[in-house]
Amino acid sequence: MSHPPIIETGFDQVPEGTSEAFVAMLVTVATNAWRAQARLRNTQTADPDRRRLEREIGAIVDGLREFGLQIEDHTGQAFDFGQALVVLASEPRQGIAHELVTETIRPTVRWGKVLLQRGEVVIATPERADS
Repeated sequence: MSHPPIIETGFDQVPEGTSEAFVAMLVTVATNAWRAQARLRNTQTADPDRRRLEREIGAIVDGLREFGLQIEDHTGQAFDFGQALVVLASEPRQGIAHELVTETIRPTVRWGKVLLQRGEVVIATPERADS
């Protein structure tokens, strides 16, 4: 199993003695918990186990946050090309004046001020009028 790499900003701010494997595990758990929450939000079911599953996944995310991790979904946010995000695709869209994140593929994960994983997103761009 491959682990996501430590991203280039602020590894010197991670507590001394913290291994890259430990940080990679944190990023993997955070990303997968985020994915599970997103899937549950997008699934319409009356399954009685769903509420229990939502609570359990929520408890995992809350535990990660208490540990200092920030997991950021960028969907619906304005996009600026200076952000520390990886744009996987862009799609022209009518009716918007500025770039907009339409889908988050992987969330941004930070530990305090340390960027562990850049978010990966799909953006909508304003459709250009043909002249």
